[in-house]
Amino acid sequence: GLRFIAVVPRSTAAEKIAAIEFQGGECHFADDPNEVYREAESLARASRGHYMDQFKYAERATDWRGNNNIAESIFQQLARERHPVPRWIVCGAGTGGTSATLGRFVRYNHFATEICVSDPEGSVFHRHFADRGVTTVERCESCIEGIGRPRVEPSFIPQVVDRMIAVRDADSIAAARVLSERLGRLC
Repeated sequence: GLRFIAVVPRSTAAEKIAAIEFQGGECHFADDPNEVYREAESLARASRGHYMDQFKYAERATDWRGNNNIAESIFQQLARERHPVPRWIVCGAGTGGTSATLGRFVRYNHFATEICVSDPEGSVFHRHFADRGVTTVERCESCIEGIGRPRVEPSFIPQVVDRMIAVRDADSIAAARVLSERLGRLC
C-alpha cells in the first residue's frame, strides 16, 4: 500500500489518532499547532512524498457547481420539502472549503440562500471577514477541535460568505448538548 502520514498537533484527540492508525496511517506530531504546515512540507520533501494540503485545496476538492458536493446534496435533500430553498445555511469554519462550496453553489444557481459561517472567538476567519487586512492571530485556542484557524487558509473565500458569527466555546458545547438531547444521540 501507499504510505500515509498525517501531520497533526500533539493535542489531537486520541480517537482521531486511532482512526488514522486503524486505516493504516501514521501520525507525526507537531508541538506547535501553527507549525503543522511547515512540518508537513518538510516531511514530504525528506521522504520524497507529496504534501496533500487540505487547507489549500479544500475548496476545489469537489466541483462546487454540482456533481455530488455538500451543497448539491443539501439542496437535493430539501427538494421535496415545503420550502426547498433555505433562507440561510450555517456552517463552521475548518479549512474554509465547506463555506466556499456552499457560497459558490448558491450564487452559481441564483438561489436566494445566504451563507453564515460560525467561527470560534479565537479564530482568524471572522476577523478577516470584517477586515481583510487581518490574516493571522497569535494563538487560536479553542476546545472545538478542527474548527477555527490561526491563519486565513487559502480555501476560505470570504466573498461568498454573507455573515460570520464569532462563537464562544461554551456556547458551542451548550448547543451540541441541546441538539444531542433533542435528537437522542451525540452530536
